[in-house]
Amino acid sequence: MFGIGKKPLPPPPAPVEQLLFGLPVYQSVCLLPCALHLVGFAVARSSGVKDPHLAGHFLPQLLGFIALAYQGSDWFFMTDAVEDIRAYYAPGERIAATMIGFQVYELLACIPSPRLRMGGLMIMHHTIAGGLAYFAYFYQVYHHYAIFYMGTIELSSLPLAFVDLFKYYPKLRTEWPAANEMARTLFAPCFLVLRTFMWPFVSFRFWQDSLAAQADPNCGVVNIIYLYQACNIPMTLLQWYWSTLIFKALYLKIIGDPKAKDA
Repeated sequence: MFGIGKKPLPPPPAPVEQLLFGLPVYQSVCLLPCALHLVGFAVARSSGVKDPHLAGHFLPQLLGFIALAYQGSDWFFMTDAVEDIRAYYAPGERIAATMIGFQVYELLACIPSPRLRMGGLMIMHHTIAGGLAYFAYFYQVYHHYAIFYMGTIELSSLPLAFVDLFKYYPKLRTEWPAANEMARTLFAPCFLVLRTFMWPFVSFRFWQDSLAAQADPNCGVVNIIYLYQACNIPMTLLQWYWSTLIFKALYLKIIGDPKAKDA
């Protein structure tokens, strides 16, 4: 177990170089959001915004969600069932490269902003997500599942970006009440469908395919599979934790509790 007493793993096949603006995708998708963040930070600070890092984070985060969700839309049109976690799938490789850069940016954005760190919860999330993307890209595994876990579920993050914006800046919520309500109305069903209900079903298939690959004596990436299995558990629990917060907010809204506006 964990490679003890086994021969060293063979080197993974080299990933196909994914370029964006002449740089590897994972570099471009880190540098571009960082640049946008700094511009947004400067503008927000000059405007007297209380937490300019939150303001600077909004646009890079939204664009990252859009890029990942767009690539993740492939999940709904895939007709071939990929059961081997070592099978090459170009869209999965590309989205993993995108996720690496995006999660590095997210970790950097957490450093100066306690609100973005959320007591360390988001640091754990970004570290795990970025690490899994790293192994998917550089070790050429889980390309099929990368489409769902790194892209499809980010469809629920698009309205979340606006929910967070209105939550962090109550003045905007007062000025744009209809937009705030629309973002919250769209977010809840998107999250519940993709992350609360679809996630466990996909995870069940993920475990089936992972165990099948482990049973193959010529697997070659058994250590990586152990890592993915170990990370799938806290990531699944995290989705369920967030789900409880959404159910709580929906309950407060149903009973007419004014606290629902801040949940």
